[in-house]
Amino acid sequence: MRKQHLPIGILAMLLLGAGLIAEEFSEYAITKENAKVINQLIQAAQRKDRRTMAGLIHYPLLRHYPIPPVRNASEMVQRFDHVFDQRLIDKIAESNVSRNWSAVGWRGIMLNQGDIWADYDGYVYVINNQSDYESRLQVHLIEAEKQTLHPSLRHYSAPVLIARDNRRTIRIDETKTGYRYAVWPAGKNQSQKPELIIEGGSLEVEGTMRYETYEFKSGSYSYVFEANAAQLTVFKDENEILHSNVRFVQPFQFVPGDFRERFGNYRPRDL
Repeated sequence: MRKQHLPIGILAMLLLGAGLIAEEFSEYAITKENAKVINQLIQAAQRKDRRTMAGLIHYPLLRHYPIPPVRNASEMVQRFDHVFDQRLIDKIAESNVSRNWSAVGWRGIMLNQGDIWADYDGYVYVINNQSDYESRLQVHLIEAEKQTLHPSLRHYSAPVLIARDNRRTIRIDETKTGYRYAVWPAGKNQSQKPELIIEGGSLEVEGTMRYETYEFKSGSYSYVFEANAAQLTVFKDENEILHSNVRFVQPFQFVPGDFRERFGNYRPRDL
C-alpha cells in the first residue's frame, strides 16, 4: 500500500506553527538564572534566614484583606513570622526546583499547587499561605473595622474594598444578599452616614486573571466598578454620565514596635 505524504506546503506550515508554539513556551520556562534565585530562597528557608528571604520578594506583597500589604523587605523582616509559618518554611526548605516548582505560562513559576508564585526572574510575588496568626488577625481587623463604620454598614459577610477619587469614597462589602455599595462625599469619614447605599449588587469574574466587575443598580442608574482597572463608571438609562479612575485605600497600617496587645502593630487609618 502506497504511503501518503503531506504536501510540502502544509508540512512547512505545520512545522512553522510548531516552531512558533515552541518559541512561545520557551519564554515561560525555568532557566538556570531563575532557578538560581529560587534555590537561594530554598537555602535561606533551610537556614531560616528571614533577611535573605525578604530580599527575594517583590513588594508590596498583598495579604488577605483587610490585612495591609507588606510594603518592603525591612517590614517583611518584622512581619516574617506573621507571613511565614513553620509549615510554609518547611514546604520551601524541602522543595526541589526541578521536582516541586513549575512554570505555568505567563502566570509565572509556582511551588507545588500554588502555595507560592514567583516571576520569571525568580522573585516571589504571591504567597497564598495564610498562617494561623494572619487568620486570627484578619478576623480581629474585620471586627475592629466594623466598629468604626456607621451603624447602617456594620452587618456584612466580608469586606471587599475601599477606593477613592477626588470627589468620593467608595466602599464595597459582601452581604447575604450579594454585594453592597456605599459612597461618601470627599472629606467625610466612614463613621458618618453614607450619601448612597445600594444593596444586592452582583460580581462578574472573567478569565484566568480573574477580572472582577461589580455592578449595582438603583432605578435608572447603574454603577459599574472594575476592580482590576480601578475604575468607576456610572450610567443613567444606559448612557455613561461618569467615568473615574480611583485609588485603593487600606483601612489598616502596620506600625513597627513592641506593643502589649497581640495585634497591636496593626493600627486603623482615619477613613
